[in-house]
Amino acid sequence: MHRVDEEIEKSSTNEGKQSQAHICIESETSKPTAFGRVPKGLPIDFFDPEWFNNSSLAQKTSCANIMSIAFLPDKLQSIRGKQHPEKKLGDKQFSQKYWEEETQDYDLSHKPAGEDDEDHESSSHSENFDSDSSLDSENSLSQDNDYEEEKLMKMK
Repeated sequence: MHRVDEEIEKSSTNEGKQSQAHICIESETSKPTAFGRVPKGLPIDFFDPEWFNNSSLAQKTSCANIMSIAFLPDKLQSIRGKQHPEKKLGDKQFSQKYWEEETQDYDLSHKPAGEDDEDHESSSHSENFDSDSSLDSENSLSQDNDYEEEKLMKMK
């Protein structure tokens, strides 16, 4: 993170602007842990390809969103103070444009075959949910009708 801060500071200085960033000073009493937690759900290009490829299958599937890209192919363009025109694209469009180029160094053999189309996957989940909920509502309606019939029979 310090390198990123330094690059942003250099970029601002080169453009003649004063940086508004605050410098974070690490406490002398805090020590880095040997077993820090890996962040979950970040776009795949946040992770070093060598580290990612050597990770366990469980770690690969939980830590990285393999269908999302966050950085431009030239990483320095992504962290400059000035916004690159391509960064104005939506997340999905940006990922579609650069996914193939950015993921070539990553071992994605664990990726399920049907995961290429996120829309298809999400729509199939919603279809399953809709059919399950309609079954549940039919069951609850028939139970309500049975209960009402029993009530009427007791009254007679």
